[in-house]
Amino acid sequence: MKRKVKPYKCRNCGGNDFFVYTRNTGHLVRYCKPCKNKNYRVWYSSNRLESRRKRRLYERRNPEQITKWRRKAMLKFQYGLSISEFDSLLKTQRMRCEICKKKTSGNKRSKHLHVDHNHKTGEIRGLLCSKCNTAIGLLNEDFKTLERATTYLRRS
Repeated sequence: MKRKVKPYKCRNCGGNDFFVYTRNTGHLVRYCKPCKNKNYRVWYSSNRLESRRKRRLYERRNPEQITKWRRKAMLKFQYGLSISEFDSLLKTQRMRCEICKKKTSGNKRSKHLHVDHNHKTGEIRGLLCSKCNTAIGLLNEDFKTLERATTYLRRS
């Protein structure tokens, strides 16, 4: 005998645009997305200071986790790259800058290689160290300016 499963409905409005999630307690909470967002905004407005205090405490206790999370979010948001795609780029470049072929020095500013991309098309060109990435940016990604700079350097 098969059990009949009831479709989930929002507990607030009875709508069908729901999602089911579990909290640390392990039980299911059923709200549609608009009701959940509204409930959270109401809760946050009355618990803003406590929420910020808990977030800062978590960030102080877990700095490595926060750094990893922020890096992952930045790569995904700005370039559409996952950590595994970034790591595969690193492996293909042998952990070196695409231009100068040096490994990163490991200091705070240049700890990671930077994702170089075409600002017009958004296409990712490769990974560069901080100095090479800055140099390309200061030359406005212009071939003629780069050629003139190369000619200038060869004169001396």
